[in-house]
Amino acid sequence: MPYQNLIYSPTIANAAGDGPWVDVGGHNSSWTIFITSYSGTVSVEVSNEIPTPYTYTAQNPSEPRPSYPPYGPPATITSYTAESHAIATTVTVTHPPAAGSSFVDGGVQYGSGPRLGEQFTFSPSGPPAQGAYSVNPATDAYSFNAADVAAGYTVLLSYTVTTPKAGLVLPAGSLTGPYVWTDSSGTVAMVTAKSDLNVKWVRVRDSSVAALAFLHTGD
Repeated sequence: MPYQNLIYSPTIANAAGDGPWVDVGGHNSSWTIFITSYSGTVSVEVSNEIPTPYTYTAQNPSEPRPSYPPYGPPATITSYTAESHAIATTVTVTHPPAAGSSFVDGGVQYGSGPRLGEQFTFSPSGPPAQGAYSVNPATDAYSFNAADVAAGYTVLLSYTVTTPKAGLVLPAGSLTGPYVWTDSSGTVAMVTAKSDLNVKWVRVRDSSVAALAFLHTGD
């Protein structure tokens, strides 16, 4: 049975007007989004989890259809493990996140010396004691105690960077193929997707943060 969920409203959207990503099921999902009461630029963004490049073998009828178009998931998560650095009062990671990305600490190990392979203790606030470290996720900077710095150890940093990845934004020029965008009077719109898509995620975006959007899924 089909069902309906509110997926966008002024209380759900962030300050930029982006709604949350909503899971619509992936391969062979069918869905419709009804949008009303918008007064700015409204759009629907779709994405999926099919890796690219992707080769579709038409001879195999059980194989999932290729994504249309072949965009990736709404976020790319990259983990860096045991990244080696010479210890200093402040150490900055080699792969800092770009604007809009997030950073999560994964721990620090001794990379040399008598405690090789042992973990530093995480200090959540204040200057770290000897054998401990602190990290500022806003600047990706690790801080170490002066005694550890004087010892001259190598440190191994582990961390994760999550980068948002945009999908196809509708409407985008002339829509052909799997999507039907219907807009009436400039305040009401509807997006319908065929059921042979590999779309996994959708979200609504409204520059004026005024819209209400409802997702219908199922047959």
